[in-house]
Amino acid sequence: MSVVTSRPSETVASPPATRRLMSLDALRGFDMFWIIGAGSAMDGLNQTTATGITKVLATQLDHVEWEGFRFYDLIFPLFVFIVGVSMVFSLGRAIEQFTWRTTSSAFDAWRGALLAGMSGLSSTGTSPLASAI
Repeated sequence: MSVVTSRPSETVASPPATRRLMSLDALRGFDMFWIIGAGSAMDGLNQTTATGITKVLATQLDHVEWEGFRFYDLIFPLFVFIVGVSMVFSLGRAIEQFTWRTTSSAFDAWRGALLAGMSGLSSTGTSPLASAI
């Protein structure tokens, strides 16, 4: 694919288009918006200007221990769903790009070790495993 510049004799090669599912990216952005702290922002808005709509939204974005189900309880399951859908696409691409049994397995082992290390570093020390590290 090439992009035509102002002079017809010159063409500039553009990078190949990636096959991304834009709706999944939009859903991921929506979910990250709530994970990062939009609930706290809504709670702050409710404390400064307590109107009917801000009270309802702040209530829905507050986690309830055992009394029911609110919007807040859907944020993490939505993230897990997005990860599962993303894995289908990334696994298909990994099969196309890598020698499946060698390179992809090594990449998966590296990713698993990296995630385990990051988990150990971010642990608050409340688990028995964290105190043993």
